[in-house]
Amino acid sequence: MSLLTDIRNGNIPDFIKNVAETEKVTVGFIKKGLLDGSIIIPRNIKRVDAETVAIGKGLFTKINANIGTSKDKLDVDYEISKAITSVKYGADAVMDLSTWGDLSYIRKRMLEEVKKPVGTVPVYEIAYNKLKEGKNIEDVTTDEFFDVIEKQASEGVDFMTIHSGVCRETMKIFEKNSRIMGIVNHKYNEIKNENSARFNFLEAWDDREVIETLISAVEDWARERGKDKLIGPFAFSDKDPQGYLIEGFDKPNVIAS
Repeated sequence: MSLLTDIRNGNIPDFIKNVAETEKVTVGFIKKGLLDGSIIIPRNIKRVDAETVAIGKGLFTKINANIGTSKDKLDVDYEISKAITSVKYGADAVMDLSTWGDLSYIRKRMLEEVKKPVGTVPVYEIAYNKLKEGKNIEDVTTDEFFDVIEKQASEGVDFMTIHSGVCRETMKIFEKNSRIMGIVNHKYNEIKNENSARFNFLEAWDDREVIETLISAVEDWARERGKDKLIGPFAFSDKDPQGYLIEGFDKPNVIAS
């Protein structure tokens, strides 16, 4: 039986009562939100020792910390320590975005050592599996996709980002359409006594000619505006700390990452 079935039958698990107390709302408020879809509780039934967290309308804003290995840095202990440190300093959930190494082992460690909801992106493991087979992500079958989702759920993963909007049709769109954004940060130029432009959101198919064409286009765009230098890829500022908290330390968390 699912959580929603239990609630509809009038069975309210103790963890919902605990969540309501933590969120300073009534059990009825949590129940209503779960039934109408405005509140979720990412909780795998296998993780009985993990803290239950509710997310949604009318509740405290939650912070999710993203960690994970990559081909450039494969250090499982380091990633686990990052996750534990994130929780120590207020993260309400952790996502394992590992893309390299023994992904099942990394996930097992994460689920054992992080006592908060743990999420994943199954397509990363799917792509990694295909890479190991010497194949492309386009070769993934529907069964293979769902096999990985079921496997991760059975291991105890609490929530997942599925990226179900990425399909063969959208891949065709990506293949035909690319983009780049040109930016002039006037304040930065004033402070640094520069006359530069910058670019960001460089998104293109893996084709050198396409990428060079995009950069050439933004170079022309910068010249038309009298700029003598183009730097990137950057956002509006490469100097400001992103999401830096300067006041409100005594207030509940309101910044999600």
